[in-house]
Amino acid sequence: MKLFLDTASVQEIRTVWEIGILDGVTTNPTRVAKEGRELEDVLREICALGVPSVPAEVVAADVSPFIGRLDDHSENSTDFVRDILTIYRHHEYPTEVWVASVRHPMHVLEAARLGADIATMPQAVMEKLPVHPLTDIGIARFLKDWKKAPE
Repeated sequence: MKLFLDTASVQEIRTVWEIGILDGVTTNPTRVAKEGRELEDVLREICALGVPSVPAEVVAADVSPFIGRLDDHSENSTDFVRDILTIYRHHEYPTEVWVASVRHPMHVLEAARLGADIATMPQAVMEKLPVHPLTDIGIARFLKDWKKAPE
């Protein structure tokens, strides 16, 4: 699954690009308006970073369920995405499924398990993907023990 950052903030894009897991960027008029800048200027800066960028209108031929919004309204977004993927794959439609409105890492994991092609998410979710608190605790413990080991 490809991971796309959903933003028009060049600073957020720079930050996440440095993590090394970003496949591209999606944006829309709402995100650009939030930045208070012209779309062309934002896209020019994103392209200058070398990050693939896809305006929301480009994916109009694809399907992009907003799973966070479904969950907000007590709908099961996992079942919804599963149904979309089942139908589109069964009929062999050449459509990519872009899971959007991702609210937490479990959304990304569920979408990947189901076979979604792309997950597009905010910076806060993207930064949580390569991190796990138990891994951090384990690494800290190993480093502490390593310092105690005789040379």
